[in-house]
Amino acid sequence: MWNDCIKIHENDDFIVDIDKEMLNSFHIYSTDIRHSPKLQVWYDTVTKKCFGPEQDFYANPSDFSFFTQKEDFFSNPLWGKEHLEKYLYPIFGDDAEKTAEYIIQNFDELKKYKDKTILMIGGGPSTNQVDWKKMNFEYDYAWSCNNFYLRSDMDEVKISLAFLGPTVDLEDNNLKDYVNKNETTCVFEAGISPFRKPEEFELFREACPGRSCYIHQRYFSKLGTVARMVCLGTFLGAKRIYFIGMDGFPGKDGSKYPHAFEGPKKDHAGRLFSYDLHRRQYVLLWDYLLNTLEKNKTEYQNLGEGHPANQSSDISKKEFPLPKPTE
Repeated sequence: MWNDCIKIHENDDFIVDIDKEMLNSFHIYSTDIRHSPKLQVWYDTVTKKCFGPEQDFYANPSDFSFFTQKEDFFSNPLWGKEHLEKYLYPIFGDDAEKTAEYIIQNFDELKKYKDKTILMIGGGPSTNQVDWKKMNFEYDYAWSCNNFYLRSDMDEVKISLAFLGPTVDLEDNNLKDYVNKNETTCVFEAGISPFRKPEEFELFREACPGRSCYIHQRYFSKLGTVARMVCLGTFLGAKRIYFIGMDGFPGKDGSKYPHAFEGPKKDHAGRLFSYDLHRRQYVLLWDYLLNTLEKNKTEYQNLGEGHPANQSSDISKKEFPLPKPTE
């Protein structure tokens, strides 16, 4: 069981004894996805709800982890190659590695992460409230996202790659100075909206030449940027990924856990009642990374494990627990 959820159906058959309530929920899920499930189905024992990876953007846009199914990703008119042809290819070009899981620009800087250890730092409260810098681990590169550069200690960490979402002001001189000083690769995602205007990309590329590229992953979800960073690191062949600040629930009024980059001013309005949704989506994220992706050899460590806002803790304690501190 992960996060109070159990896998009940796989390979066209139930894998546990189910009761009437489970069966009812299973039928509702099948109706949502418009066919009998072909992939695994999970059951949330708290909300009595079935969920799974076939509940994509088209089946349930309010609660989805994947834009499309694997076989439809590249050809999908809304989220596939056609979308990139309109949005990013005119700016960045179409030289990219294209698979059923991702479209990643062929960018030389991305090649250096293969077989390396990456520390990923997100804006969740565990970044502030867990003393991860004193943990006994080593890493080759550090990644972060969005307004990471507002933290005073990011020069010390030296971020080599950053996902920059649409809320980031690309004209901020502090951002441009950080990127140029630290030779930070800036990653723009094709699937995150609102979409930027071409001139925004062009001005940023002029100010920070050779420092930006694009990616597009089938996995998206509502968990935030770090979850997609973990997926990218996995696709790039990282040996090990340490992550901090990939947490989840900000408290019922949004103020219990201040954002690690933006502090109390960060608006959590869209995430206030998302506890159960995030709990389920973390199940699907780790099921995807640990059980679904073929030939995945990346190891993971949740440095925020045990923090009250960290909704991967139940899973990481079972599947890749933090080593016990030495006395």
